[in-house]
Amino acid sequence: LCEIDGMVVESCRKYLSSIAAGALDDKRATVLIEDGVKYIEKNKRAFDVILVDSTDPVNMASPLTRLSFFRAAREALRPGGVYATQSQGPIFEVKGLRRISRTIRKAFRGVDYYLAGVPTYPGGVWSFAIATPDGSSPAKRTPRPVPKTMKMHYYSRELHRALFTLPVFVQELTR
Repeated sequence: LCEIDGMVVESCRKYLSSIAAGALDDKRATVLIEDGVKYIEKNKRAFDVILVDSTDPVNMASPLTRLSFFRAAREALRPGGVYATQSQGPIFEVKGLRRISRTIRKAFRGVDYYLAGVPTYPGGVWSFAIATPDGSSPAKRTPRPVPKTMKMHYYSRELHRALFTLPVFVQELTR
């Protein structure tokens, strides 16, 4: 985990501990307090997966949706790696979604989108981009079975496939 603001991590530990269920303190986790853009730029072929969970891509977070960052993220992935990020809402954030879609496609050969209901976000629906450097389609990958030891409340293999079935207007926005 690379977070630019240490107070965010400490606040999550203090006030949202039940959500993370100890993940931040797991011995397998490394928590870095530094600029994620700079961190990605200096780590080539270091990651199998990069997940960017940022605030809206304005002001301080805007570099996370620029072509230079998408290219650096591509270079930071190992062969077969996957990159995912929020890509704005298809209802009230159309301009941002189109911009991110056009920009990410310049850096990654394979890009797919999925939607999730997020009631606290404008319009209640949010989009996410998932991308691969090699051009493979993340949407067409068959998800591995969920281990029986993991109790899922929302996710299933069927839902995984369905998430990539987009309304026509979202398909048009992400072309």
